[in-house]
Amino acid sequence: MIQLVFYFFELLSFKGSPSDAPYSPRLLAALILIDISLEAIGNYGFGNANAFVGAIISPALLCGAVAGILALRNSSARLMQTLTAYFGAVIPLNLLSLGLALGYQTVNAPKAGSVAAFFALGMLCMLLWHTALLVHILRASANWLTIQALPAAIALTIFVTVGVQLLLPSAG
Repeated sequence: MIQLVFYFFELLSFKGSPSDAPYSPRLLAALILIDISLEAIGNYGFGNANAFVGAIISPALLCGAVAGILALRNSSARLMQTLTAYFGAVIPLNLLSLGLALGYQTVNAPKAGSVAAFFALGMLCMLLWHTALLVHILRASANWLTIQALPAAIALTIFVTVGVQLLLPSAG
């Protein structure tokens, strides 16, 4: 278990590879449930009544898009390990983002000025880190160069964000 935690932190530092992730449907299901829970808590904290539904749509869109990308690259056999690597590595990022979001709310953002700007900058850094993590994972899983994985990761981030907004306008 400790080795698994170290593996996910290696991925966050862009050292690990998705091919090193264990092939375990139960582990993937647990990681997705943790991701859904963290996302629902974060969305609900911002007063979103449909937080849970939005938190389910987001990973579903991501899983479908990654499956499509890997199918196009004839790498469908890597789907389980790719998703395990992604969801395992993104959980610490979600925890950091949740802390920043709650801090942003705590300082009463519209009135806080520079403190609110600090939290907004932190959220931007989390978004950039998340996108870089996607680039790293897609590059390794789809056998792409970084220059090929970067637009795919940006498009994937936009696709999931816009998809949630289109399917559930009040979700975020």
